[in-house]
Amino acid sequence: MKPVKARRNLTILSILGATLAVASPFVRAQATDSPHVVYGSDDRQDVSAVTNPLYKKLAQSSAGMIPASTLSTIPGSTRLKITAPTLQLDQNLCPGERFADQLTAAYCSGFLIGSDILVTAGHCIEDASDCARFRWVFDFQQDKLGTPASVDSSNVYSCASILNQELGANTDNDFAVIKLDRPVVGREPLQIRKTGKIELGANLIVIGNPSGIPTKIAGGAKVRSNDEAAFFKANLDTFAGNSGSAVLDATTGVVEGILVRGEDDYIDDAARGCSHVNICTNDGCRGEDVTRITGVTYTVPSPRPSASPTPSPSKVPVISDGELELRSNAMFEAIFTDKTAPVMKVGLFGKNLGYSSGRYKISGAALLGCRMILEKDDVVIASHSGSCKKPQKFMDIIRYYIQQTR
Repeated sequence: MKPVKARRNLTILSILGATLAVASPFVRAQATDSPHVVYGSDDRQDVSAVTNPLYKKLAQSSAGMIPASTLSTIPGSTRLKITAPTLQLDQNLCPGERFADQLTAAYCSGFLIGSDILVTAGHCIEDASDCARFRWVFDFQQDKLGTPASVDSSNVYSCASILNQELGANTDNDFAVIKLDRPVVGREPLQIRKTGKIELGANLIVIGNPSGIPTKIAGGAKVRSNDEAAFFKANLDTFAGNSGSAVLDATTGVVEGILVRGEDDYIDDAARGCSHVNICTNDGCRGEDVTRITGVTYTVPSPRPSASPTPSPSKVPVISDGELELRSNAMFEAIFTDKTAPVMKVGLFGKNLGYSSGRYKISGAALLGCRMILEKDDVVIASHSGSCKKPQKFMDIIRYYIQQTR
């Protein structure tokens, strides 16, 4: 798996010193210090092929992050059809590669830590737009898809809000915690490490969606490096699409971390005109990075009193600007990636990256440009992304909304 292992429909961009690589309509974001790979033998198994009862139970709490646009209703059925290319088509695989006929529907992976709380990688869910356009699908398993490939709608959940998200150049953290639209039925939250850290050499398993295909369980891995505060390295057989996967102690099943970065997944064979899985020795290549679960924090907001109305979208005027996003009934919570980000200070008083004036609060961050968030009474009114070199544009939008919402 490349340093960032999410599958994204993006063009090649530079972000925080890494490259996000894009290919086909179903793409993986991949950083240059490399996403995923096989170490030693390929230990990936479909859930149905696994005999360990603990591992099979743990897999029930894993979900794939699938674009809502690829799920469609089947007339007269409670199931939703999945439209996605096969791994063969998506990666132009050479003959004989494993799982070639399986669908690459998932962009990332995630896992339950509460009845309606799910953890994934921070680069998988960065903002409310990501929250809205993806669904979290449980039982995305090869033997349960049927023909045509589909999932039961009862196993499909939406992201209701982002409780915390961090993609930090300063801390190396990469995680997101989201609240689902309803409690997940029939599945238990995974147990997570609360303090301390895993031992060097400890045995591991990973559960997720390598290259976006149905859920796989992969063992035969161990902790290779344990010196970093925010993450450890392991020789996990993981790929883009595994971003957000639970990395667990192979004996206890306790979550030790979140798979976030790694080595290149596939190698182009120019002579054959196809690609094959990148194979490393167990101690070779860069290893796969796992964000420590002990660094993941979040707060569930208290319910707002019903007597406190929030702005209606119909009452918020729209600026003629394609990049502007209007939001209401949403709490803005984020940890910014760049503490030196240029932010808007005109006429405002600042503290860290948040700026306030009376009932209004403005926040900004630099990530693929600059992003401004405008809140009133803790409710997000608008957000705007644009060039960091044009702060006046942000200020014009801020002033406009303050005038219109007074």
